[in-house]
Amino acid sequence: MPDTLAFALADSAREETKLIKEFLESVGRLAFVYLPNYISTDIDNVLRAGFLRTLAHLRSVYKMNEPADFQSICGISRSLFEIVVDFVLITRSSQDFPVTQLLSWEDSARLKHAETMKAYYDANPLKKNDRHWLEYPKASKELCEFIINKGPVINANRRIPGKPDSRWTGCDLRQAAEKADKVSNYELEQYYILRHSPLCWDIHGSGLVGVKHISEETFPAVSAFAFHDCAELTMMIAELIMAEYKITDALEKNKIQLKTNITSTKMAIMSGYPNTFQKMFGRQ
Repeated sequence: MPDTLAFALADSAREETKLIKEFLESVGRLAFVYLPNYISTDIDNVLRAGFLRTLAHLRSVYKMNEPADFQSICGISRSLFEIVVDFVLITRSSQDFPVTQLLSWEDSARLKHAETMKAYYDANPLKKNDRHWLEYPKASKELCEFIINKGPVINANRRIPGKPDSRWTGCDLRQAAEKADKVSNYELEQYYILRHSPLCWDIHGSGLVGVKHISEETFPAVSAFAFHDCAELTMMIAELIMAEYKITDALEKNKIQLKTNITSTKMAIMSGYPNTFQKMFGRQ
């Protein structure tokens, strides 16, 4: 790869995500592997699900080692940000944001989707030569049964009956980040303001608003920032799980060693770019 600062930063930040992933695995072993299923609470299940999603993201992001992977890396970064915000609220502000509210929103979202699909089927009857024809009778029956059997209870549990929220918190993501900042020191609203829109630009859309003014030489820095975001956000998720299950002390040595490993690993990676390393540190 070209010996440039952007490539060096992207490569070193990618290695950082690997070390963070390994630390997260150790957190998961203590927090969830030995947690008996029969005593799992709603919050246990949600945290375990978020942990598994995060771990899957980190395992995927490490496989992305080309500048063209920037969209996927940014997508993972944005997803991890939302997990952090949610974890902060359900673990540290449970009175205002109970986990049951999150579970109710999930059911509400499924109901909204079922109602939307049924309305579409009703307005657009499928013809026998349609590729979905064979699936239609079964799907239509299942949708109707779900709406009839589950709809009334799901609707009654919504924050405002009949009006599903776009997010489980009942507010937009920036407002949720602001509320999370009141019970944490993660500066999540600042992250939202500085990073969320650029991440969205880099993830979707037909144009190139996020990268069209970035030079070829500095383009890999897009991935470098996103890799670093993934690492930082994953550490927040790990810390929230550690605090919830009171395993912070048990992992304190691992956490201290992690910082040392990150520093030495990133320096080793950077030294593999001799021209860049010399410019940054003044020696070969």
